[in-house]
Order: sequence, then C-alpha cells, then structure tokens
Amino acid sequence: MVAPAIANRTVGQVLLDIARLTGDWLNEGTATAGTTTSLTDANNERTPVAQAGPVTGTYLYVRGGTAAGQIREIITYSTIGVMTWQEAGTAPDTTSTWVRLRRHPQAIIDAMSAI
Repeated sequence: MVAPAIANRTVGQVLLDIARLTGDWLNEGTATAGTTTSLTDANNERTPVAQAGPVTGTYLYVRGGTAAGQIREIITYSTIGVMTWQEAGTAPDTTSTWVRLRRHPQAIIDAMSAI
C-alpha cells in the first residue's frame, strides 16, 4: 500500500490552516513596529477602535521573524493597528509575521501533538 504524500510544512503553517478551518482565524499580517508589550500593523489590522471589544481577549501568535513563537493575549486595542498585552517578551519588528486567533494557539498545537 502506498501512503499519500503530505506536503512538508511548518507547525505555524499547519496551525494557520487548522485555525482557518475551525473558524478561529481572525486576521494576519506583518508587523510595522513593536515593543516588548505591543505589536503594530498599520496595514492589516484595521479594526475600528469603536469595535475594540472583539479584538481584546483574542490571541496573537507571532509565527515568523523576530519574536517568532510568542503567544500573547491582547488586553488593549485603543489605537487602530496597535495590539497590546501584559507580559513583556521579545519586541516584534518588521520581519515579524503574526496571526490573530479566537482560541489560544497552544490548544491547537496540543491537538496537533496528540495526533
């Protein structure tokens, strides 16, 4: 019996595909700036501040570039494109690609590991 071929992809790519299929994917892009407690994407995160409620409480997963692998819960969204969190980490920069999810990314990663 011949097994089907499976494309060689990173954990981040698989996580993104799963998030899209389960409805957990909300947005993604590349940072235009960042600090140890924030990521700014002036190009892709354009949710109006008046609708900040659906942004806060979601999860930011930096999947590439500087700060890759960091998972942060967004606690403040008071300026368009600027997502902030509480605990300090590595500051994202213009090489940092990110995805914003409804569900904590670790839950998806744990499910992938269980397979």
